[in-house]
Amino acid sequence: SSSLQTCLQTVPDPRKKRGVRFPFVPMLMLAIIGLMSRQISLQGIMDHAGLQWEVLGGALGFVLKFGVPHATTLSRLLARVSTAALQTAYKSGCAN
Repeated sequence: SSSLQTCLQTVPDPRKKRGVRFPFVPMLMLAIIGLMSRQISLQGIMDHAGLQWEVLGGALGFVLKFGVPHATTLSRLLARVSTAALQTAYKSGCAN
């Protein structure tokens, strides 16, 4: 069975490469971890991440010098991610 991170790598990053500071799959993982930690808002997800950032940021593959992404950054990213691509990734590997 594949890891969630491996499954998410099949989801296309909707952003233009220029100016991207935070990696795509780690951002998705951060959102999922926040939801699994019962955070109900994007700000809550980022506040939760901030409390764990020294361990969580590095483990997920963030460049720590950039700090915790802002909730607005996560919001903009999630708004552009293809729901169909997420569903396909889950059905093709993560659900097994």
